[in-house]
Amino acid sequence: MSDQHHFDAAFRRWAERPPATSAPDAAGAVIERLQAEGGRWRAARLSPASATLAAALLLLVAGTASFILSLPSVSLPPATGSEARPTTVPAREADVILWLDDGTPVYVFLPDGD
Repeated sequence: MSDQHHFDAAFRRWAERPPATSAPDAAGAVIERLQAEGGRWRAARLSPASATLAAALLLLVAGTASFILSLPSVSLPPATGSEARPTTVPAREADVILWLDDGTPVYVFLPDGD
């Protein structure tokens, strides 16, 4: 018999044992211990290395955010010459040509009427 089978058999025997403390007794013991400590929960404490890492990460995020906010806004210059396209909306009955770039027109055929 392998070690795995020995472990499984021992684990089954252990799991079949009756509990040493009943559920109401265990709950009462937990409540008594909480009341003995004044009902206060202790806050989790960070190790110095974790606290340093958290502070460095916070500074990195704050620095990145302030850098991004300090960048000037980007605005494109108005189109001139051959790049200029009409900005007026054509009549409803007319077909429309949209330009994706200088060599790529897109033709839109609008249906007649409403």
